[in-house]
Amino acid sequence: MKRILIILSILFSISCNGSQPKSGNNKILSNDTLENELLKLKNQAFCDCYNQALKNAGAKITHQDGSNYIQISDLVLKYANDIHLRSIIDKWNKKKYTSYSVDNKLYLMRCLDFYNSNDLELYIDSVRRVEFR
Repeated sequence: MKRILIILSILFSISCNGSQPKSGNNKILSNDTLENELLKLKNQAFCDCYNQALKNAGAKITHQDGSNYIQISDLVLKYANDIHLRSIIDKWNKKKYTSYSVDNKLYLMRCLDFYNSNDLELYIDSVRRVEFR
């Protein structure tokens, strides 16, 4: 089980790694740019949820794979540690997920459900409204 968690951590480390440099510009220039930045924030939130799920399970994570979006996005840096987002992530990590197997706690499923949740979408929409004024 721990081997599977380590493999998933490595896979998410790769998928959560951004390839664009941070612009250094705090102002969002266009709606397309804002939507791109909001997607990075949503991806960061997913990675943070996944990291917390693994941490709660006591899995050893060698690299916090969710930290990469903070490195490439001013918007993510601004909102990733927002108390409201942290609260939503905590809420999703407290949800009970059960499997037919006692060893399978469905961490990835929980985080994908969170990623596609109305909770996260409402949070992203609130950031969109603040930033696209």
